[in-house]
Amino acid sequence: MEKKKWDITIIGAGLAGLTAAVYLAQAGKQVLLLEHGSRLGGRAATDEQNGCFLNIGPHAVYKNGAGLQILHELGVAPSAGELKLGGRLVTEEKIHDLPLTAFGLLKSGCFSFKEKAELARLLTKISKLNPQSVEHLTLQEWLHGAVKGKNARNFFLALARLSTYSNSPMQISAGTVLRQYQLSLGGVYYVHEGWQTVVNALGERAAQVGANVQTGKKVTAIRGTHPEMTVQLADGTEIATRNVLSTASPSKTFELADAKPTSQLGVLCDRVTPVYGAALDVALRRLPNPGTNFALHLERPYYFSNHSHTARLTQNRNHVVLHIFKYLSAQEETSAKRNRQELESFLDQLQPGWRNELITSRYLPRIAVTNGLPTVERVRNARQTEVPETVVSDCPGLYLAGDWVVNESLLADAAYVSGKEIATHILRTEMSHLSLATGARC
Repeated sequence: MEKKKWDITIIGAGLAGLTAAVYLAQAGKQVLLLEHGSRLGGRAATDEQNGCFLNIGPHAVYKNGAGLQILHELGVAPSAGELKLGGRLVTEEKIHDLPLTAFGLLKSGCFSFKEKAELARLLTKISKLNPQSVEHLTLQEWLHGAVKGKNARNFFLALARLSTYSNSPMQISAGTVLRQYQLSLGGVYYVHEGWQTVVNALGERAAQVGANVQTGKKVTAIRGTHPEMTVQLADGTEIATRNVLSTASPSKTFELADAKPTSQLGVLCDRVTPVYGAALDVALRRLPNPGTNFALHLERPYYFSNHSHTARLTQNRNHVVLHIFKYLSAQEETSAKRNRQELESFLDQLQPGWRNELITSRYLPRIAVTNGLPTVERVRNARQTEVPETVVSDCPGLYLAGDWVVNESLLADAAYVSGKEIATHILRTEMSHLSLATGARC
């Protein structure tokens, strides 16, 4: 690695880094992709425990999402099963059927007649609404004018949490939420044997087109500017490169670049709000209550899904893998112990006796859902600025990508899109540099 000068060195082999690596390498660039961990994927990796495949929190592929389009463009076709509609809506008093159709809403005992009519009008309106028209409002501001009934408002907040994996209605842009909700109506897939299969396929594709993919390489510093940049590793190795693309969090990149608080990276770190969740993953020999495979809580930020009902996630086809998740709020202090107790109690409601069927479990008290919430301010800035946040203008040659980037997508889709967009930008910039150099020589 240290014996040559790379066109671009990418830090982080998650979805954004792998996507960018493929686009850049197949365009003829000399690409070095460095991953700190022992495997590819970052938060898209999958752990295998006792013959069960556990993603790092619940993951879904949006059927009509930009991410799936990009994967197909890169020659990667995930093997997955499509989620079937149906489930439960849990309240403090009772468990109801989840109303996912007009008929289901009409017969639901969870809402008053007035709330049913209000929800019916709201969901019809959302399906036709242009999300960009309400980007300037927070979700809470938009809901205040759109929904009056308490249970009706709570129901849409539950759907919003499900779509965005976040619980910050006072900060997130309403337009982002509605766009993601509209996308979810097209259906989602759960990936067979976990997301590691997608990650590995992207890694193989990157290697096929010429990228040098290295794991177990911890980056400790980024120095210089284009075209004389250096990436330093923990073992002292110094890598010469023309450009650096960091897919680490903005705060981690700020640290690696030793940037000043007043720099573009410093300002970006002040703007972004990470989103976290608590995840309890449980593998069982059988499902005690086979009629319940999906559930949302109306008043509390809880999610439950039997992903193995749709995807192959166990070597023994009779076993099941459950994801129970709490969407954490940026405004609230939480206790890891209490969150686990809450998630286990929620599972007790839905699958009583589950402990008697336990094969293995894993609790992740605070996982990063995304490194940057799409707030009203950030969405507005993305619309108005000519230079995207991913181009570090005061450090030429340094670029950023990841799921925190504000674009028309969210979550994993945002990571794929940002990887593609920044790769395209780098290729155009390098072409411009080449043209200027050729003109100067002439």
